[in-house]
This record gives sequence, structure tokens and C-alpha cells, in this order.
Amino acid sequence: MKGSPYNCATLFCGGGGVSLGCKEAGFHELLATDINPAAIRVHRGNLPDVPTLTKDIADVTATECLAIMGLSVGEMDFMQFSTPCQGFSADGKGDFGDPRNRLYQHPVRLIQEIQPKVFMQENVKGLTYRRMRVWLKVMRQDFKACGYTVDAALLDAQEYGVPQRRERVIILGVRNDLGIKPSFPGPIWPPPVIVRLDSVPAKMPEWRSMEILKEGEIAPTFTCHHRFFWNEAEELGPLSYRHVAGFPEDYELNCGHRRGLEFLGNAVPPRMMYHIAMHVRKNILDPVYHAASLAA
Repeated sequence: MKGSPYNCATLFCGGGGVSLGCKEAGFHELLATDINPAAIRVHRGNLPDVPTLTKDIADVTATECLAIMGLSVGEMDFMQFSTPCQGFSADGKGDFGDPRNRLYQHPVRLIQEIQPKVFMQENVKGLTYRRMRVWLKVMRQDFKACGYTVDAALLDAQEYGVPQRRERVIILGVRNDLGIKPSFPGPIWPPPVIVRLDSVPAKMPEWRSMEILKEGEIAPTFTCHHRFFWNEAEELGPLSYRHVAGFPEDYELNCGHRRGLEFLGNAVPPRMMYHIAMHVRKNILDPVYHAASLAA
């Protein structure tokens, strides 16, 4: 959204769920980065106005980010990132020592050097389990050391416009000099439910896990291993994955069916992200911009 007073950037952007949610909330995205060329291709296909960087996060520097965005230190409004979840996920190995668990340290480095007003990290509920809570504690400490007030909450996508039970840890940080504490959006009522859509393809390939859903239900957590079906008059038919994942039906997945499922299964649902980003706008950035205008 060019002309918006709010800017943002997304690290680990994947297929664009976070970016789309921020766009719908009125943010002008100045940069999206990911190591996966297929993810960047999907992102560009749906959000062509957003500059992208296909690069390992370990090699992304604050200097190049600021140059691409045309910003100086401290001018970024909102930085978002969804670091890999496999090491924390109950669906995966739940490996405390998975090297991907440490990838959040690169956003820490960039936050330290870029100093956005607000940042958000998203990851799986597994961060709240037993010894994995150590990782959550360490993450919060590292973010605080960058000069931020930090809080975390467990939010469920079904309470934010998505017909899917999907609990995610959301960490928000607000730069200390702004004098505002981080907070989280309340649930949206009523929760959405599954509806029949005519645009679903006639055939889907076989998949490892199958869920049978009916109109008016809420889907279980969608992963890239799920295959959803519609049950109507005891006849099974495919159900739109975009609908279950909270994406628009016209969102292009120009990367093949299986890779598309991976992007949808790993994404932050755009409607959920919309409510988070809108809350950040109204409760953190609006007061900051208002105070700045009064002081000018």
C-alpha cells in the first residue's frame, strides 16, 4: 500500500502469509526475505510491489536492508519473522538441540542494528512445552537486550478469522524509548467455520493424513501432511486448502501442488496476521505517530 504512513519488513517470508496480512492492515512492505527461491517466486507472484531478497538469513545485513528500504536506523515501523519451527514442533522431532532453533539470533542481530519500533516473532505452541520453555525464555532475554519491552502470548487462529484450530506463540517487542507496552488483539467473534467453495479442483493427489470435514466445522491444525475432504451426502470431495489455511481463493501458488501445500501449512494465516498487525497499528504506532505530530 504505497502512501501508507506505516512501513514494515518480513524475514523468513515464505509464501507471503504475513506480508498479505500486513498489507490488508495498511502497511507498506519495503522488504521480504527468504532463502527459498520457490517461496520468493510465490511471494512475488501475489505481492509484486514488495522488494524481495533471496538470501540465507545469516548473510543478510542491516546495511543492505536499510539501503533496499530507503530507511535510516530507527525508521522502520514493524519487523516480522517466523523462524523455522521443526525443532520445537510436537509434529516433528521436538529436538532441543536442532540447529534451526538458533536461527532467531539473526533477527536479533538485525533488530539490534536496524532498531524497528515494533517487532513480531511467530512460532509453534511447542515453545511452551516443558524444556522448550527454556528457548522461549532465552529468546525474550535476547530481544530485551536489544532495547525492547517484550511480551509473549499464545493465540489461536480460529479466534482471528481463520476456520482452523492453530495455536501459535506470538512474541511482540516495542522499543523502550517509545514508552508503550506490547499487547495483543482480543478474539474476533463469531469464529469462522468451514464453507463449501465451488472453486476447489476436482482431483487431489493422495496424501498421508486425511481429515473429513463438514459445513459449519472448524478444521484441525493444517500441516503440509494433511489432505482435507468435504463430506456431503456421504460423498467425499476435495476441500479448498486455501480456505482452510485462511488464504484468499485467488492466491496463486505457482510452485507445484505439494510445494504449495508446504507453504500453506507453514504460513501464518493472513487473516490472523491482519488482526495482529492492525492491533499494532492502532495500539502502538498510532499513539507514537500522534505524539510525534504534537511535538513537531
